[in-house]
Amino acid sequence: RQFSIQRHAFFHGAMTAPATLLGRSGAVNVLTAAKGGACEGKPLECLENQTENHTEPHLCSSTPKPELEAPRCWIPCCQHGTVLMVVILGTYFSAANGIFRKRYTNMDGDIGGCCLVRMDDATLWALALSVGLAGWAALWLWLVAPTGHLLDAARFLMITWLGGLCLLRAEFQWRETLWWVEFLGLQYLALERFEAIWSALGATSCLRCLAGMWCLEVVLVVCGFIVKQTAGRLPAIWVLGVAYLLGGWVLIYFMMMFCGTVFTLQRAMRTARKEANTAAMEALLASRRDAFLQGIGFLASYATTQTLSYANSFLGLFEEYHSYFAAQCVNIVVNVVGVLLLSNAYKLLACCGSARPPALPWFRCSTCPRIPDLRHDIAGKGSQWIAKTVDLATRGIFLADLIAFYKQIFDPAIMSFKPSVHTTNDVVRLAIIPLTSSTCSSYAELLNRRHKVVPSKMVTHNWSNLFRDLVASVVAHALGEHSFDFVAELLSDMEGTKVVEEALLVRGLLEKTYWICAFAVNQHAGICGENPKRDIDPVTQVPHPTCPCSTPKFFNKDPPLNKNGESIHCEMNKFDDMMALLAEHNSWFEEVVAVDANLDLFGRAWCVAELAEAYRRGMDQKLMLKSKTILLRRQCTLEGLQVENMQASRPEDVQHILAKIPDKQAFNQDLKKLIFDRQEGLLAAWKKADVLQQMEELSHVLRWADLSREIEDGGLIWRRWPAPAPF
Repeated sequence: RQFSIQRHAFFHGAMTAPATLLGRSGAVNVLTAAKGGACEGKPLECLENQTENHTEPHLCSSTPKPELEAPRCWIPCCQHGTVLMVVILGTYFSAANGIFRKRYTNMDGDIGGCCLVRMDDATLWALALSVGLAGWAALWLWLVAPTGHLLDAARFLMITWLGGLCLLRAEFQWRETLWWVEFLGLQYLALERFEAIWSALGATSCLRCLAGMWCLEVVLVVCGFIVKQTAGRLPAIWVLGVAYLLGGWVLIYFMMMFCGTVFTLQRAMRTARKEANTAAMEALLASRRDAFLQGIGFLASYATTQTLSYANSFLGLFEEYHSYFAAQCVNIVVNVVGVLLLSNAYKLLACCGSARPPALPWFRCSTCPRIPDLRHDIAGKGSQWIAKTVDLATRGIFLADLIAFYKQIFDPAIMSFKPSVHTTNDVVRLAIIPLTSSTCSSYAELLNRRHKVVPSKMVTHNWSNLFRDLVASVVAHALGEHSFDFVAELLSDMEGTKVVEEALLVRGLLEKTYWICAFAVNQHAGICGENPKRDIDPVTQVPHPTCPCSTPKFFNKDPPLNKNGESIHCEMNKFDDMMALLAEHNSWFEEVVAVDANLDLFGRAWCVAELAEAYRRGMDQKLMLKSKTILLRRQCTLEGLQVENMQASRPEDVQHILAKIPDKQAFNQDLKKLIFDRQEGLLAAWKKADVLQQMEELSHVLRWADLSREIEDGGLIWRRWPAPAPF
C-alpha cells in the first residue's frame, strides 16, 4: 500500500496521468459509436465562438493541483479474496453433497441401480478442480470486465460453472439444459467478438444473416424442450437436431470469415514488407497472432461443447460416470481457456494499475447531468431569434465537401498552405473568406446553394488548432478511430489526402454531415473587415488580408436586440441555443470534440459552453485527441480550470457566456467533474478507449488492411504506419 501511494505521488508530480483518474466506470455516453440520425442531410422541417485564438497555456508549476485520493489497494484484494472463497466453498459443498448421495448411472435420473461415488475418486476431484477453475475465471472476469462483451463472457463462464456444480450435485437434467445454453451462448459471444472484425471488413450483411440464424436456433431449442416435456424425448430430438444443424452452418460461416481475416492480413503483410516499415510489420504480425488465438479459442470451445451435447442428447453415450466426468472436465477447461482467448480477456492479466481500463459497475443507473442550466429560454427570445438560430443550425457540411475544400487549399493560387503550420484561423482568413467573397455568405451556404442541410454531429474546436488536425479529427471520427494522429499524418500532403478520400469513399462515409463553425458562420457578417490582432500568414509572414465587402456586420450588442439585449442577427452568440434545437430534433445528435495538441480547447469560452450544454442535455460526446502521449504531457494544464478565466477572441463572448451561469462555483466544480471524473469524465473515457483499442488492435489494423487492398495506393498506408507510442 505504501509503495502504491508513493508511485501515485510520483506519477502526479511527473505530470503524467493520475492513477485515480481510471477508477471504476459506468456506461459512458462519451464512447458510443457514431450514429447517423434518420434526418441526416435533410431539411429541418420541425424547427422554424467563432473567432477563437491561441493563448499560451498555464505552466504546470503554477497550476493549482487538487489533492488526489490515495489508491485503496485493499479493495481489489478483498474482492478477489471473496471470489476465491465463494468458488472454493461452492465447489466443495456441491461435491460433498454429491459424494454422500447415491449417483444414478442413467442420465434421466430414474430411480434404479446405483453406484456410490468414492471420496478418493480421481475423476471426481478432477471435475471439482475444473469446476473451481470455471468459477474463479467467471467471477474474476465479472469483477474486472471493462466492456459489455467481457461481461457477457463472464456470464457464459458462470453458466459453465453452474453446469459443473449441477454435475457435482448429480443434477443431470439441469446439466443437459445448461449444455444447450452453453451451445447458444458461445455462438452469441462469437457474434459479438467478430462484429468489430466483420465491420472492419465491410461484411455487416453477413453479420445480420448470422444473427438471424442464431435467433432461429434459440426458438428451435425452446420449442425442443417444450416438446420434450409434452410429447416425449423422441420428437424433441428431431426439433433439437434442426437447431444442431443450424449451429453447424454457423460454424462453417465462422470458419470462412476467419480464413478471410487471415488472408487479408497476409496480403497486407506482403505490401508492408515491400514498404520496409518495421512498425507496420509488427502491427500486422501481432494482429495475425490475435486472429489465430481468437479463432482457435472459439473453435476449440465450440467443438467440445457441440460434441458433448451431441453425444449426450442424441447418442446417449457416457453411461458410465468415469468417462462422463472425464469428458466434462475436458469440456469445462477448454471452455474457460477458449472464452478467455476469444474475448481477449487474457490481455487483462497483463494490465495492472492505471494501465488496466476501468471496470463496468455491477449495477448501473442513469442519472441526470449535473451541469447547471445555462438559463436557456429560446421560446422567450422571440420568433426572429428562433428563425435565425434555425437558419444557423441547418448549415451542415458533407464530409465529401470538407475533403474537397482541404484538397483545394493546397493550390498555391488560394494560399500557401502548409498543414503542419496553418491554423484554422489562418485558413478562415486566407481561404474561406476570399472564396465566399462573391456571395458574401457562409461557406456551407455557398456549397449547399442555400439548401438546408441538417448535421448529425457538431464539431467543437478552437481556431488556434491546426486546420489539418481539425480535419483529421472529423475523418478519424467517421472512420471509427479514437485518436487522429495517423490520419493527420496521411493528411500532411496531397498524396495522403487522396488516400484518405478514397478510404472514405470505399467505406461510404462521404455523405456524413457535420456542423463546423468555421464553415457554417457567415464570416462576412462578422470578422471579415478587420484584423485587430494583426495576425500574419506563418509561411509568407504577410498580414491576413481584410475583406472590402459592404455586408452589414452584427456582433453581440448590435441592434436589433431581443428582450435580453442580445443581437438577433449576430451569428456568433447562438451556438448553445443551436445545439439545443438540433438535440431536440435528433435524439442521435452527437458532439465531436476536436482537441488540439496543447489542450487549449478547454480554456476557450465557447468551447467550454458547448461541452457543458452537450453534457447537460445528455448528448453523446466523443473526445478526439491526437495521441496518448499528448494527453499525458499536457493534462496537468487543465487542473486549474475556472470559467471566470476562460478566454475568447472577443471579450464580449466571455461576458455573454458568464451572464448565463447563475452559480459559477458550482459550474466550475461540475466542469472539473465533466473533464476529470474517474468514472464518466471525458479524459478518463478517452484513456479507457485507448487501452481498449490496444486490446482490440486486430479490428483496428484489419480496417486499414482492408482499405489498403481496396484503394489504389494502399502501400502508402503501411509506408506511413506509425510506431507505437511509449506508455
